[in-house]
Amino acid sequence: MRLRQVFLGIPFLRCGYLYTMVKSFIGNYPSNVYLTSRFSPIWGGQSLLDMFLSSLKDISLNMSSWEWDFVINLSESDLPIRPNHELVTYLSHNRDKIFLRSFSHTGQSFLRNQGFDQLFLECDSYVWHLGERSIPSGIILDGGSDWMILPKIFVDYVIYSDSNLLRDIMEYFRYSLLPVESFFHTVAQNTHFCTSVINHYLRFINWKRPQGCGCKYGSMVDWCGCSPLTLNGPKDAELLCELTGKCLKPDYRLQPLFFARKFDSTIDLGIINFVVHKLLGRYDLTVNLRNDNYYLENIYSKEEDSLVDNAHQQALYLALKCLSKKLMYQLLRSYNYNPNLLYIKSSLLNSFALFNATGWEEFDHIPSNELLNMWVNKRNIVPPLVIQVRLTEFTNLSIINDRNHFILEFLVHPPSLSFTTVDTINNLLPGDIGFLEISSNFDVKEQIFRNYPRFLTLQETLTILVLWKGNSNHKIYKTSVVFTLINPLGIPCLKQLKLPLVQNEHTVRSLAMPELYITTSLFKNTILTNCVQKDVNIVPGEWTIIAVASSGQISRAKFVLFDPLKLSQSLRLPHKLLADKKLFDSESWNSVQVTDFCIIQQLTKGKLNSLYTNKINNINFRIFNGFLNDFHRNCTTVQWSSFFKYSHL
Repeated sequence: MRLRQVFLGIPFLRCGYLYTMVKSFIGNYPSNVYLTSRFSPIWGGQSLLDMFLSSLKDISLNMSSWEWDFVINLSESDLPIRPNHELVTYLSHNRDKIFLRSFSHTGQSFLRNQGFDQLFLECDSYVWHLGERSIPSGIILDGGSDWMILPKIFVDYVIYSDSNLLRDIMEYFRYSLLPVESFFHTVAQNTHFCTSVINHYLRFINWKRPQGCGCKYGSMVDWCGCSPLTLNGPKDAELLCELTGKCLKPDYRLQPLFFARKFDSTIDLGIINFVVHKLLGRYDLTVNLRNDNYYLENIYSKEEDSLVDNAHQQALYLALKCLSKKLMYQLLRSYNYNPNLLYIKSSLLNSFALFNATGWEEFDHIPSNELLNMWVNKRNIVPPLVIQVRLTEFTNLSIINDRNHFILEFLVHPPSLSFTTVDTINNLLPGDIGFLEISSNFDVKEQIFRNYPRFLTLQETLTILVLWKGNSNHKIYKTSVVFTLINPLGIPCLKQLKLPLVQNEHTVRSLAMPELYITTSLFKNTILTNCVQKDVNIVPGEWTIIAVASSGQISRAKFVLFDPLKLSQSLRLPHKLLADKKLFDSESWNSVQVTDFCIIQQLTKGKLNSLYTNKINNINFRIFNGFLNDFHRNCTTVQWSSFFKYSHL
């Protein structure tokens, strides 16, 4: 079997920044990497199958120079967990085999669970349930996982065959739920390929039910389903180590597992490094790349988001713009520069949430308590922000134009307004709160807020997250917590909120602290609107929520609501007021300081000489020259920077 691998990347339409970066990235690689046109599929819909089939056609028709034996579909959440040569050896012994993980294709329960007796239609970015339908006779309906390994001979059949059977199966699954999970399985079972199917997908998938089940995709499909959880923490790392034979237990039978999912750098970057270095033995992958202990998740891009008609992104831009201006003036003052003499115009380019794996250490198969505690404590930390601005103009230094701009990056820590108990878990009474936070964009499955900077607008739907201690002496336990809201004017809301806390076999435990249960509740805007009296608009600023448990324990957390209109007005303030103006209706955000900074693309010596020859005002030049010397902190040498180890933009 050929060792050469080819990679076909399928970018999603909604991932604009990632698409731009990947296009630049693949330019450094030979012709075995190809990027398709962009797609906008939705979970459970026909568009996902269309995307898959289109990609297979791309490989067969447009990439005829590529030599390949199998197609392996992987997502951005997948990683190989065994070296490539082991996969090649295994597939070499299974030529032309079709690796499809199937469920039992007999019985009414299977047909109902797969929704085969229901009619669905994808339209306007939604999968609509239209009603019941009859199950076709004369064919075997099969289904299972949509993660598969398909041989070339089977792919060619699916792409080139004009058989009536294939057309009928295609038409049937055009009106089915999750067609990718059944189309290829059904084609294989009803053709001469049925004897070539191996009921395996050669990967480990982190299923943890019921945690991964629910209606996560309720905004796009009339159905509920399950999805795997992200692998994280030392226990999952130890499991992967055992599965791959790197740290076998006695009598352990090694399985043919070559990939695993899911991985997420925003949840646990350390386990990704563990796989790359410990399991794959690859220490060369990041030699010329960025620091593998840091990961930057783009949350705003001027190039991609400036024209997006999204209220949250527009508000985020205004908040980041205000913050970057304030930080710029803070930085100048910290170096004893008068911002009015060295006024700098700036343009917000990007902002990132910064995640790191510095809490991970090497461990010998069994994680230490210290490492486990470090991971648990980091689970709910609000990530730092990296704010990237272009400096486009210096007063009286017109020779420095846009072609010779600087890019400045700030590292800042957003305020953490959540509540975490100071007591140990053992000292908490049943019903006591261990953690409390209010924010938006809550990922129910992974139990984290995806609103990384915690910028909240007046129009957003908020989620309150409560981690509370159950009663270990009872299987079923019921209690409640009472919340009191205090608006930014310091006035308590007249109406209290009572949240039931129920412990039973279906109650989900916290991933961060398994001793605690998790309960969430949506905040309706009417609760905030009518906080003081009816017909009063929601007050922007820093709100407080006080929680009283049944034991009398009192917890206190805060959250900040931003008003985009006020932020926009702040940006029009005279420059000399920006340094001292409280741009945010929150003392917590107004007190944010620069943690670190760096700069890139400084002026060359020749450009500095040209400043002399143009007879620029001496006092301005001395200021500017001092500015360069003081700011001599190149982003290519700063580990958290987006330019780390890059010598040019």
